[in-house]
Amino acid sequence: MKNSQRGFIGQLLLVIIGVLIVAGGFLYLNKKTEAPISLDNQNSSIQSTNNVTTKNSVPLNSPVSEASPTPNGETPSTAKPPAPAPVPTPTQPQKTNPLLDVFIMQDDGTLIDPGNNVDLAVVAKKFYSSYPNQNYYDFLNISTTFSTQVANHLSFKFFPNYDTAGLPKKPLGFNFLGDTFTSSYVKTERELRVNLWVLIHETGHEWIVNNVGLEEGFGDGGLHYTKWADTGFVRDGVQWGDVMGGWPWKDNGDGTLTVNNINKVGFSKLSLYLMGLIPASEVPDLRIVVPENPQDQAFQNVRGKFKIISISDIIAKYGERTPSYQNSQKDFKMAFILLTKKGESPAPYQIGNINFIAKEFPREWNFVTYGKSTINQQ
Repeated sequence: MKNSQRGFIGQLLLVIIGVLIVAGGFLYLNKKTEAPISLDNQNSSIQSTNNVTTKNSVPLNSPVSEASPTPNGETPSTAKPPAPAPVPTPTQPQKTNPLLDVFIMQDDGTLIDPGNNVDLAVVAKKFYSSYPNQNYYDFLNISTTFSTQVANHLSFKFFPNYDTAGLPKKPLGFNFLGDTFTSSYVKTERELRVNLWVLIHETGHEWIVNNVGLEEGFGDGGLHYTKWADTGFVRDGVQWGDVMGGWPWKDNGDGTLTVNNINKVGFSKLSLYLMGLIPASEVPDLRIVVPENPQDQAFQNVRGKFKIISISDIIAKYGERTPSYQNSQKDFKMAFILLTKKGESPAPYQIGNINFIAKEFPREWNFVTYGKSTINQQ
């Protein structure tokens, strides 16, 4: 090989090596300054039962406005709720904060079966026997640090045969919430706030609806209003729906009916009456959709007509609400129980989430009851 060729090849190799060195340095510097990936920024979702809302999902299958996703109409922050420091695993129900009604309970081997099913009555007995002010709480909310095999959202009304013998006080209701507020997927204040309707709904089962309205077509024989009940109402210029079911129906004027979009959920005047919070005189007539096809699953352009039922009709059939709104209980106490498996402690964020719910729920409850009822009023 000629000397000129060797020289040319040598120079070419030097150029290539130089380029590789520069490129390597650039990649090294770029790697040093690259921001780490945070799981908090990933688009996570939670899968659970009974129409649990998460992120941008919709309570009660209703189109909740993104600008005002909570009953009180405020746009919540997306910041994480503050998480307290870890706490030791308690052997008895332990209050997490002297200003809140949150208690941590660890399974002693009798509260949770191998299938992750929780015995609510046994939990209640342990709670009331362990907590010195055992007659203090009207409602018990039970959340778990783990996923369960049963539906997340249940009210004690679904367990009428539970043995409550031996309880120093039979609570008005158990609300079983599972990991609705404690799942690792629930990361922001907004996600906690947007699910407050779940707790409002389950607490409302104490009064609504039982068998009232079954024959008239607005009660389902259980604890909800039927699809055909027009339970919508307008508050502060915004369309609301009743958190216990039904829809805000409108007449299209052509023999068909359509559901209005719901922005928020709360209690209608009929619900407030059944809860003993307002007199019958404040309850407007209830419209019931009578569809041509009762099996129609549509929500738009349903062929049918309205039937009008007055509160007088309801009272004539089922009697006056007892006790009356003048004498009914309106102020309640609620305990928030965070249940862990045997030998396990809750994560700090789980304690923080339940503390947040315990702090915010009383204000939400007071708002959706128009200031006529309180829970854990400070």
